[in-house]
Amino acid sequence: MYKPLRFGLRLAIGLGLTLGASSSGCSLGQSFSQCQIDADCPPGASGQKLYCTADNLCSAGTPAAKLCAEVYPPNPPANAIVIGVLTNIQQGSDALPVLACEQAIDEMNALRVSTGDRQFSLHLCEISATPDDPLKSMKILTRQRGAVAVLGPSSSSYVLSIAPEVVAAQVPIMSQSSTSPAVSDLPSQGLFFRVAPSDNLQGPILANQLPPAPTKFDMIIVNDSYGTGLQQSFFKSTTKQPTVSVNYAELGGTAASLTQQLQAATSQIVNDSPYPNYVIAITNNLTAQVVQNLQSLNISSKIVMSDGAKNQTLLNLSINGSAATKMHLARITGTAPTVDLNNTTGTGAYNQFLSTYQQKWKQSAAVNNYISYAYDAAYAVGIAIAAAGNNVTPASVSSMLLRMNGQTDRITVGATGFLMAKNKVAAGSGITLQGTTGNIRFTTHGDRETGLYEVWSIDTAANVFKSVPAN
Repeated sequence: MYKPLRFGLRLAIGLGLTLGASSSGCSLGQSFSQCQIDADCPPGASGQKLYCTADNLCSAGTPAAKLCAEVYPPNPPANAIVIGVLTNIQQGSDALPVLACEQAIDEMNALRVSTGDRQFSLHLCEISATPDDPLKSMKILTRQRGAVAVLGPSSSSYVLSIAPEVVAAQVPIMSQSSTSPAVSDLPSQGLFFRVAPSDNLQGPILANQLPPAPTKFDMIIVNDSYGTGLQQSFFKSTTKQPTVSVNYAELGGTAASLTQQLQAATSQIVNDSPYPNYVIAITNNLTAQVVQNLQSLNISSKIVMSDGAKNQTLLNLSINGSAATKMHLARITGTAPTVDLNNTTGTGAYNQFLSTYQQKWKQSAAVNNYISYAYDAAYAVGIAIAAAGNNVTPASVSSMLLRMNGQTDRITVGATGFLMAKNKVAAGSGITLQGTTGNIRFTTHGDRETGLYEVWSIDTAANVFKSVPAN
């Protein structure tokens, strides 16, 4: 049986798994047992974390038995339809988006009970511990759990790492926040869906944050598919070139080596003389560390960040920060895919979601736009599965998702529109989902056709993000 873990425990486990491993493992020669728990395993030869397997041996990569260890809702019916979730709670900011997926599942399941249909069951896999975990988890979902679709993963690099199994198993995925243009280049049609728009659209908006006149700027990017993809889109939109351009890694080494590399990269910008007027920063999970390292940058320099930086860890710097830190944070602006801030579609879906999310989880969905994207993603997948019927297959889910490409029928995401959307899609009608993030339509590859964008900043007095629509 899979033991459900609630939200608070997830965070506690995430903190526990990031601690250094103990070196007090048992001697294999004496007992044929190296460990009883993960903490018994010393670091591997290259410093990577080792894990205790079911046969009490220390091994690289999380043991399969410890992946996909949560099911939501707990104790689902035996005939529940399995939807996989690939999530990064321990090292990233997926905790609140996962709650949005769970809320959507609860809302849809309540309606499916009333119509006598099979309920949905989320099988959640934490994939952040080692580089092997995303692909291993995807194989568990497709080959052992019978998932007909998978929500996530949140990062583009994770999407690329699981691509071979997505193609081999022909199980569609729906990422809430993968934005790299490289995802559009993956070969299979109708398998790699995402509600987040491609960074081909964000690049020009990020470039527009620089003034038209010539200006000195430096750039720092995370060296992965997200960072390089957005950087390429940025340079397609401007002839301006940075004076200093550095990159850093977030994966592939020990915590100490990654910290040292990041310090070396940010030092080049801090020590650039004369100082830059702007710094363009494309960051992700190590956003807080990048921002802290840039605090000694000349206060006249403005910092422009991208969507990966807009998360709770950045807000925590303001919540816990000194007056000097708050002054530093006040010079930061950023761009990001946004929600339907002005309810321009007339649906009010975003405001309704904010209210129900707060009531259900006692948390604000406004702290991270990708919480709303996760809600829309779960509904898109749920509608497709429902339209495919109780004998659903991955191929039929993919087919139904591709019917979300119409211009005439517009149906609001949420409980009130779920059954109507199901019936329209099942009948072959192309629809537009009017989501919390605006109109959702998919291309034949699975990309979102259009997207809404914002320019955000930090209110250091209220410790919240402020946003205005991007021009």
